[in-house]
Amino acid sequence: MRTILSIQPDGQRLGYAVFKDASLKAFGTKNLGKGTLGHRIHRIAMPFFRSMVREHEPDLIVLPHPTVRRGTGRNRFLRALRYELDRAPCATKSISRNEIKLSFGSVLKLKRPSKDRIMKALAEWFPNLLLYLPKPRRSWEPQDYWYRMFDAVSLAVTYLHQL
Repeated sequence: MRTILSIQPDGQRLGYAVFKDASLKAFGTKNLGKGTLGHRIHRIAMPFFRSMVREHEPDLIVLPHPTVRRGTGRNRFLRALRYELDRAPCATKSISRNEIKLSFGSVLKLKRPSKDRIMKALAEWFPNLLLYLPKPRRSWEPQDYWYRMFDAVSLAVTYLHQL
């Protein structure tokens, strides 16, 4: 049985999904709270990540590609994760946003599927996500709390689709 842990970080939240073979076993969003970005990464996110690794013992960890801007919360978190993973042997795979769009585009028969359309498809494939499906976001609205979780699930599904 192969276990995949996918992580989708940003400066405020951490989305995660755990797949055993092709079955979604655990998912969620961890709020990283208040304080400096360094505090949120090292005092909240990294201990949570370590506990996820201990609990699920993944064979592979799927991460997003870093963004172009180096100083973003996501990139700082990814650097901390890579440092942590250098000390613990676990295979990793990085997936870009473009790879996700291509993968879902071929499955959904859409040229450029939106994030909302991808989340809707994930909720259809994994009915236990339906409760967390946010309404479509308008450009001036902030992202819903559960977006990072859906991003983490889409990372893992894209990896599984590429196999």
